[in-house]
Amino acid sequence: MFSGLKKLLGIPTFELQKGSINAADFVVKKGYHFGLPAGACCLAYDPIQKLLAIGCKNGFIQVLGDVTSGVQVLLEAYFTAGSPSSSPSSEMLPEPGPIIHLAFVVNQGVLVSVHERCVNVWELNSRRVKFSRFVRDTVTAVCVSPCAVPPVAYLATRSAALHVFQVELGQMAAYTVTAEQFGQTAACVLGAAVGVSSRPQRPEHLLVGFECGLIVVWDLPNSKVVSRYRGLAGLRGVCWSPHGKSVAGWHGNGLLTTFAHKAHADGPSPKLSSYVQDDAPVSKVCWVKLKGDDVIAALLEPRGESAGQLVFVGDKGTTKFSLEVDGSLIDFALLMDSPWAHGGSHHVDVVALSSSGGLAVGSLTKDRVALAELPVSVSLLQASPVVCSVFYADCPAEVVYVLTEFADLDLTRPRYWPFTGGAASVPPPHETLPLLITCHESGALHFWSVQSGCLQPVHTLPLPEPHAQQAC
Repeated sequence: MFSGLKKLLGIPTFELQKGSINAADFVVKKGYHFGLPAGACCLAYDPIQKLLAIGCKNGFIQVLGDVTSGVQVLLEAYFTAGSPSSSPSSEMLPEPGPIIHLAFVVNQGVLVSVHERCVNVWELNSRRVKFSRFVRDTVTAVCVSPCAVPPVAYLATRSAALHVFQVELGQMAAYTVTAEQFGQTAACVLGAAVGVSSRPQRPEHLLVGFECGLIVVWDLPNSKVVSRYRGLAGLRGVCWSPHGKSVAGWHGNGLLTTFAHKAHADGPSPKLSSYVQDDAPVSKVCWVKLKGDDVIAALLEPRGESAGQLVFVGDKGTTKFSLEVDGSLIDFALLMDSPWAHGGSHHVDVVALSSSGGLAVGSLTKDRVALAELPVSVSLLQASPVVCSVFYADCPAEVVYVLTEFADLDLTRPRYWPFTGGAASVPPPHETLPLLITCHESGALHFWSVQSGCLQPVHTLPLPEPHAQQAC
């Protein structure tokens, strides 16, 4: 089928003599990318520019914006061969490494990706790494404060230390807090720092949690401990409440603990201590104010035969509702109109990343999550795996326009998609357009127009599965 399609589309064919092309005549590089990369593991969101970043275990980053106009970018990470570096060079080798944290510098077009031993600062306009810094200790938790000027990233490490990374300069500041300053003694070993969070309205106060269960509020300008809260061992992470008046810590056994924040407190009793679900490890928590109510979103890891799920808990520890999708949930993000959570929001969106490689996007209300239908350009490749494909670099433009005109894809039907940032570059006028055809396990053939480095669906042709396999 594909062999006759080129003649049908009027694409010229050329016969090359054997041996007329050598390997030296080619420079192989990635030209286009579509869909979520394999091994997606973390999310980041810019509430001003409405962009979503998806970090992967192989070090790649996918940035999604207004996908209906083709705004999506794949960022490929490179690492130095064992030594610090301020920028990528020809000597840098691509060494895949998992991204443990992603964070936008809000409304600056800058993205910070953190690996176990490396911090990369990306410029989205140029799609390149501006700075790449080696970190001697293993990074276990990261926080980029939306209020700090100039922007800084706080790095907590396995040795219970805290470092300050200057994003604009791409270097570590001369400010380090050691485990002894946090309160470690011979009789009290803190363990690794497992969480760090900047206080809303007062970003100079940092919340730092440790494996032993100790939670510390640290005053950055005065370099001293403001308060200490003592929880159970096995702490997984910490966060502030939207107004910065309470702190929360979560554990590997499913326990969620909150404390009322008071200056100079040292080990007060918790305000709330309850299990989200018995023995279900909690891997991430976000605290948001929704329509006047404090709601805590807790991501539960898979346990036994039950898949991971996103549970929304009220301020009294009662479960309000939960979100379950196909596959186990890996990460989630709550999307608000402002980076400052203390302002509250009457409308909060949620995006969840599943182990099956799919995204679930929905609107959060007081009693449920109303999942939205994904745009065609996102949902097509999630629906069925690609079996084979064929690419035409010089398809006549009128053929693409005809396919678009007679498309059975309902591209005009409004679909809710909260990531509307970015603008696709306008391709120069030409008489031919690249065309990609993908064949899927479901038996469908999808036609894609390749413009501005992105794929846009223009037509779909459903075929019975046996015929689709023959076409491939």
